[in-house]
Amino acid sequence: MINTLAYFSEENFNSKNCIEDLCSNGTESSALRAKLNETSALIEDNLKSLISENYGDLCTQAVAVNSLEDQVSSACAYIQKIQTKLENGANRFNVTQERMEQTIVQLENVCAAENSLRSLIRFLELWEEQKREVDVVELACMIEELVSIGESGLLKGVRAVEKQLASLSRLRQDAILKAQAVFRAGLSKGDLLSLTEGILAFDNLRIAEEQARSYCEAYVEELDVVMTDMTKVPAAENSPKRQHRGKSMPGSASLPSLSVCAVQSSIGLSFDGLFNLLSRYQLESRLLKQVGRQPSIGPENHLIVAAFSFGLPEKLAKLMATKIQEHLESSSVLICSLQGTISEDDAMLKEYTMLRDAWKPVETSYVAKSLSRLLSATESSLRNEPFQSANISKVFCSLMREELSSTHGDPVLFRQVCKNVSKAVYHYCSKCEQLFGDAADAGQIIDSPNATQKRNVEIMGSLTLLGEHLQSLFRDPAYEDCKPLIEEAYRYMLTVMEAILLPLKRSVEEAVAAVMATIHQEDFATLAEKRRSSNAAYSLYIKELQTFLARIHKEHFSPFERCGLIEQIYSQLAQKTCHLFMLHVSLSRPMDRARRYVLRTDFDDLIKAVAPFCTDEEAFAPTRAAMKAFQAMLKQSCSEVALCKDRWMTVLSPSLVVQLVMSMSNGELPSPHSAVRWPLSRYVEWWNEHPSESDRLRFLESTLLAYEEFVHTSNKSEYASDFPVISELLKTLLSSLKQI
Repeated sequence: MINTLAYFSEENFNSKNCIEDLCSNGTESSALRAKLNETSALIEDNLKSLISENYGDLCTQAVAVNSLEDQVSSACAYIQKIQTKLENGANRFNVTQERMEQTIVQLENVCAAENSLRSLIRFLELWEEQKREVDVVELACMIEELVSIGESGLLKGVRAVEKQLASLSRLRQDAILKAQAVFRAGLSKGDLLSLTEGILAFDNLRIAEEQARSYCEAYVEELDVVMTDMTKVPAAENSPKRQHRGKSMPGSASLPSLSVCAVQSSIGLSFDGLFNLLSRYQLESRLLKQVGRQPSIGPENHLIVAAFSFGLPEKLAKLMATKIQEHLESSSVLICSLQGTISEDDAMLKEYTMLRDAWKPVETSYVAKSLSRLLSATESSLRNEPFQSANISKVFCSLMREELSSTHGDPVLFRQVCKNVSKAVYHYCSKCEQLFGDAADAGQIIDSPNATQKRNVEIMGSLTLLGEHLQSLFRDPAYEDCKPLIEEAYRYMLTVMEAILLPLKRSVEEAVAAVMATIHQEDFATLAEKRRSSNAAYSLYIKELQTFLARIHKEHFSPFERCGLIEQIYSQLAQKTCHLFMLHVSLSRPMDRARRYVLRTDFDDLIKAVAPFCTDEEAFAPTRAAMKAFQAMLKQSCSEVALCKDRWMTVLSPSLVVQLVMSMSNGELPSPHSAVRWPLSRYVEWWNEHPSESDRLRFLESTLLAYEEFVHTSNKSEYASDFPVISELLKTLLSSLKQI
């Protein structure tokens, strides 16, 4: 129906449009207009009839739609009620689930309490039958468990059981006292079975560590009492027995030069107490070692046995060293005996030997612990990143002096600790040598210092601090006995420091050599004209060398200036640079006036370039004198140089002078490297590898002989003008070397 209405509506619209178009065009006729009017009226009638026929259906449908909307609203409200009921049901379900979980937990607690009660009854029956220590521990654990369960209020009667078993702690204390009595009886009688039983009882009662600590503390307290009594005994300086002096006895571990006159003096009782204490300790330590070796003790209990003597010798040694150090300036008989001599009495010698043997385990343990402390200090210091030199000086050096000073009163132990200090220094230096990195990274000079070079600065700083500490030790008269060992360790440390600086030094030397080789490419004629007009004109190689050395000194060498070894490196670099410069000058050709003029001024500029490295003026003085003498030769002729031989013989290398006069011969004589067809770099390398003047002069002699042979074979009428002077000078120098 709606589609029909739309159709007629569209038709009506189109008809009206058509009529309007016809009217606007002025072409319609009256007949056509009448026909169209009839058609329009007919269409309107049809529409009215159609609407009137279907009006009832349209109203019915509208009413149906309204009723459907009401039904949908009712359904939505019902659904919301159902959703609310479901949510309430879910909440009730969650509450029910929580209550069920709580009930399950309560049931589990009840079951656990029931099982614990049954086990408690069973253990109580076993306790009445056997009364074993291990049951006491398990019973105590069960009581704690029952009490924790009983606090929830689910288990009645637990408090009553707890009261009935209040005597359990008393039973445990009785078991501990019994185990201690068995252990002490085993120690006193030397019964390994009783010792084993006592230690196992300690383990069952879980008090093994506590008993081991008490055992060690008892020894320390007893030794403290004995040493205190001995140092309080008045001195027997005028004892007639002390007037008799026989042979001197060597020192023991912590009793330096112990004398039997201590036994013979008024401190007999106190000395016997010390002797008995050390003898008893030696015997008991031997028994404990035997117990630890028994298979019945079990692998897990070996550590328990070792705990009874672990660290005890070191504690005893420290205590005795402290007591002796406190009374070194007193006049007690103990100190007098420690510094006295012993007579020829065999009985006293035997007793002294027994005491010294009793103290040997303490000495061995103390030396081992001392070395362990020193090595641990080095390892912990080197383990820190970033590496900081201050850590070493505060930890390692202070510990080293502490170890030496604590044993200074005992010559034997002092020498052993000195060896430990030497080993620790060697160990630390070896670790530093492993840390200084790859040689390529340590020797790079193209860029700013890298991470490896910065770490090497810290390593060198720590070694410098260590070296200062070692120097203070072997300058101290109190450490005269350990001076050879410390000096040997100090020398090894210097070799390590040299090895750390060696890559950087070699890189600088190679760079300087490369710059010096450019002398032979310099345009001396142009440079001489510029320099005559202005004194500010520098040679290119001198300018490059000045810039390079200034940068290297500031960036790479100045961080090492706290190290005393750097002054030696500075001196070597300055001297080698000057000698290399004189070598290249002696080989420079042609030696005309312009070249001589420029080179003379370059000598002064080179001295300025190496000035930052001339920290030791006294060491650089010979090189400065050689430079001045060589500079003066550039104003002289070959004959004048030969006549002034006595002036430069003491400051210059003779072979260097011979090379110079050969270059000054206006190119008539061949250069040494061209005579053997070597490149200049190869000849410079040979020169540095052969520092002997005899080898160098022989090489130059062979060059002159080759020239002489060349003149003969080529049928020349005469030699070079300066050849006789140079040949005679060379012969004179060779003969003077033979006389030396």
